[in-house]
Amino acid sequence: MTSRPHPTHVLDSLRESLRESLCAPLARRALRLLRPLRALGAALACGACSFVEFEPSPYSPRRLEVVYSAQEDVTFLSWRLRDSADLSLVRFEYWDLAEGAWAPLTPSRALFPAAPYACGDGDVCLQFQLAGRALWPESADPSAPPPLRALHEEGGVFGPLDLRQREVDVTFDVDPIAIDLNVRFDPRRYDWFAESRVPLKRSYEWRLAASAAATGEEDAAAHTRDACGDDLPGPWRPLSAPTLPEGWVEGGRCLRARPRRADGGGARVVAPLPPSATLAGRDLRFRPRRLTPRAFLITLTDLNVRSESRCATLKSEILGAVRDAFRRFPAAARADLGDFVPLAPLDAQPLSACRQDADRLYPITALLSAVKGAVNPLAPEEVSLIFVYLNNSDDPLSGVAAAQFATLLVELNALPNLYVYGLAVAGGAVSALPWQRFVPWRARESSSFKDAIKNLSKRAFPLRTMDFVAGETPIPLTAPPAVNSPRSFRLCALTPDRLLFVRTDEGDVADRAALFSWGVEDPALYVDIPPQNRVEDAAYFDEEQGVSYEVCSRFCDYPFRKRAGADFPSWRAATVCQWGP
Repeated sequence: MTSRPHPTHVLDSLRESLRESLCAPLARRALRLLRPLRALGAALACGACSFVEFEPSPYSPRRLEVVYSAQEDVTFLSWRLRDSADLSLVRFEYWDLAEGAWAPLTPSRALFPAAPYACGDGDVCLQFQLAGRALWPESADPSAPPPLRALHEEGGVFGPLDLRQREVDVTFDVDPIAIDLNVRFDPRRYDWFAESRVPLKRSYEWRLAASAAATGEEDAAAHTRDACGDDLPGPWRPLSAPTLPEGWVEGGRCLRARPRRADGGGARVVAPLPPSATLAGRDLRFRPRRLTPRAFLITLTDLNVRSESRCATLKSEILGAVRDAFRRFPAAARADLGDFVPLAPLDAQPLSACRQDADRLYPITALLSAVKGAVNPLAPEEVSLIFVYLNNSDDPLSGVAAAQFATLLVELNALPNLYVYGLAVAGGAVSALPWQRFVPWRARESSSFKDAIKNLSKRAFPLRTMDFVAGETPIPLTAPPAVNSPRSFRLCALTPDRLLFVRTDEGDVADRAALFSWGVEDPALYVDIPPQNRVEDAAYFDEEQGVSYEVCSRFCDYPFRKRAGADFPSWRAATVCQWGP
């Protein structure tokens, strides 16, 4: 039987082998940094070096970025460690090209100091900057010193796992625009590092500079970088606090910006900061007035019911329901001209409304006289006549009665300023064509007939008219609150779009995309809203015209920012509204 070697002998043997093997450097590092048991594991791993992949140390710098900015004359170094690394046990050095030696590198003493911060992928990011240009020559020689190395306090030295070096002309800039009615500005800062996904934490600061450009309405194009001059007195302020001083728009201004360096120096940029267009939006909801024109009620009863009492009951129920609904007209705007019945042919005396004599006549003269007597004194006021006709017969009217009735309708409709609303409760002898409402006769001893008439009348009365004439009734546009001197305006939205034209001091313009001058008199909008004249109450629709418009009171040729975020160089030259979508 073969005896198993003592573990101590195995360990000694492995140590000796490791000293002679190609894996000796790794073993020595493991023996120095790790406890004996860990060293044993590392040594055992070396016995199969050809087949084992080693996990890089968390202290090995990853994704080392070296960027030289010609604009700032600064070399930026950015690297990562695994977030499992104990940063209290590690320090960094960089290879000083001028001295040819390693020099200490302390991130807290950088030009832009920043504490290590988590930056995703299980990494923590660090940064440092060197004044001037420092790009290290790339060499295939693994013994050549890298730009940066990490030193663990227990003796470990770790070079970067990967390296990328670049030279960049411009790494930051500003192109400011005034916002929030010229109270604040957006620097619109260009950041090469952010766009290139190179980690860098630093803050910026600003101050105003003079500009040779004036801020007159015609001077917008003069605001260029060439017009920028010396800085104005005042402290440097954080770029994260972009509130402008009061009254700054009265003189030409530029914005000076710089990264905030620990030594107070560094590159600066300057860009024009013209005022933005002073704009105010307004939403208007125009609803034409609902009118209830004066109305008269007149009835003509021509029934054929043998029982006088039953006839009286039916007549009372039907006309009572109509008159109840008629009272929905305002008291001052209604009058009842009475109930008319057929006449005897010989003496023109009223007949019973319940017996249809073959030779009966209709009271055309009396009925027309009553209508004219009520309507003519009100001219030219337009009034309504509700003409109610009751006839339960299925037998055709006699030739004379039919001719008289046709004449009556023609005469009524020919009266000026009178709108005739005809309501017939009739049998098959009466055509439904000339009536606004035709209710077929139902001779039942039931309240359902009365209810049907009552419900119909309530839906119909009062008759409504819209106080609006397309192309003639203006929709006044008023300046938004706090706008004392409007100069120009544009339409942002019409809901629905019924525009006919816009009227200003300069004339009528039908182009909804035009830029309009406000003028001395307030402008007005003219739209095409479908008319409603003497419409039944239940059928009347309150039409509404929505108008969104924007008014410029100052700097109309200057830039502006839409509410949604897009920027435009000139409000007057644009075709969109700041307050629009």
